[in-house]
Amino acid sequence: MILKSLFSAGTICDLKLKNRVVFPPIATALCEPGGIVSKELIDYHVARVKGGCGLSIVEIAAVHPSTIGLGKFGLGLFDDRFIPGLNELCLAIKIAGGTPAIQLWHAGRQINSKDVMTDYIVAPSPIPCPLCREKPKELTIEEIRELIEAYGDAALRAKEAGFEAVEVHGAHGYLVCQFLSNYSNKRNDKYGGSVINRSRFAVEIVKNIKEKTGYKFPVIFRLSSEEFVDEGLDIVQVKQICSILESAGVDAIHVSAGNYQTLHYIVPPIDVPAAFNVKRAAAIKESVNIPVIVAGRINDPIMADRIISENQADFVSVGRGQLADPDFCNKARNGDFGSILKCIACNQGCIGRLFFEKKHVSCMLNPACGRERDFDPVAVEAPKKILVAGGGPGGLTISWIFSLSGHKVSLCEKSSSFGGQLALAATLPGREVICEAIRVMVGRAKNAGVQLRLQT
Repeated sequence: MILKSLFSAGTICDLKLKNRVVFPPIATALCEPGGIVSKELIDYHVARVKGGCGLSIVEIAAVHPSTIGLGKFGLGLFDDRFIPGLNELCLAIKIAGGTPAIQLWHAGRQINSKDVMTDYIVAPSPIPCPLCREKPKELTIEEIRELIEAYGDAALRAKEAGFEAVEVHGAHGYLVCQFLSNYSNKRNDKYGGSVINRSRFAVEIVKNIKEKTGYKFPVIFRLSSEEFVDEGLDIVQVKQICSILESAGVDAIHVSAGNYQTLHYIVPPIDVPAAFNVKRAAAIKESVNIPVIVAGRINDPIMADRIISENQADFVSVGRGQLADPDFCNKARNGDFGSILKCIACNQGCIGRLFFEKKHVSCMLNPACGRERDFDPVAVEAPKKILVAGGGPGGLTISWIFSLSGHKVSLCEKSSSFGGQLALAATLPGREVICEAIRVMVGRAKNAGVQLRLQT
């Protein structure tokens, strides 16, 4: 089966892309303290580019000191000192055959003051985030203007570093979204009230970016199609906002969902249907004349191809799917669907580690995620005989890696089936994708030459 739509060339503004798969800006906590690019972050992105992805949007980059701390979390773009590291990242992505973009971000109220470089957090209105629970300082008109300039300056730095596009993060309840939504914006000046007024901050950011980077430099805008909270954004308002943004100069819309009160729509777990956001993206696509990217638990290439072929979106965002299997695109393009290790939406190695353990991103199915260099199989001069005890995901994975390195590997599992605790989880209703993951792990170990033994 050939996925003609998914692997057809696409265009955003004048930027030509080799296929319709986008690797979205997933926060990784892989950068150096203070927001500097690390070797680990470069390896992480290069692995997905070599896997065949069309557009790589690098994770959230802070546009202002009021949204970044000195901890190991997000990238910085509010000072020229960040440009050399970002340039190194861009070059690595381009050499590997990819197209780099970067996301411009400000958390607004969805952060704590202990995590930023200023004495307080800011927002359009002094209303605490339900998750962070800290009252923000209401932005003055002068401070709003400063932030608008900061977005434009950050975009210019991104262009100077070698990025081919920028994405404004206007989704998930962060600062730009806080202005867009009546849920978080209670202002009674020109930045609050009507949809047009609430869109003004976003519009002025986009115009500032275009003025500084040039009108042919692509600007993508990410927003939540719905927030799923009282007074929050809904598809009716969002369609109007997208039309306003298109008129302001936005070159593509990246459709996501949710905010910090509805996190399960930002990073949907296994009980949220796959591709749950596609209908809303299709509705937005009908209201604009610019490309639409859709995100929301799209982990199957055949499904992704259908979304494009049915004109529901122009690009698909495959995030956790490429954490689980960096070669998602190459395998899909070659029709090797059965070897794709699909994301099971467990949210343990990605959002769980990041948010609750304060560790860098990883993946329960792919321990190499975030540690690509450590797990790169290197051919050994003197192969050994290795016995791996236990046929759970850990045993199946390490035996596969050992075998790829040239060792002679035997794996023994005492029970009558492989998968370990993962197999137990797969017995619950609606967990078929877990069974598929176990099958792929067993198959790749066998194909690599591992001797697999049950009840041993």
